[in-house]
Amino acid sequence: GSPRARPATPQPTDRSALADELFEALDADADGRISYNELRAHLHGSGYYQVTVDAIFGAMDLDSDGEVSREELRHVFSRYQFSALRLALGYR
Repeated sequence: GSPRARPATPQPTDRSALADELFEALDADADGRISYNELRAHLHGSGYYQVTVDAIFGAMDLDSDGEVSREELRHVFSRYQFSALRLALGYR
């Protein structure tokens, strides 16, 4: 028979592109960094509790400088379960 088609799994470059797209959406003031307040505003609009916002920001701010860089977001996208992260950030 014919080979079975595998479900499409995002490749690293696809994940980077999606991370960049999400970064642009979250970086409300376009300063090249996602602040805690920018993430909070985005997630509160989706009904997330403060403790959840804190946990997500903490997981994304890899160097603990209080901001999330594009590189940090790309790294988080490559490191964590992709679909769960997208859902947690309200990105479908």
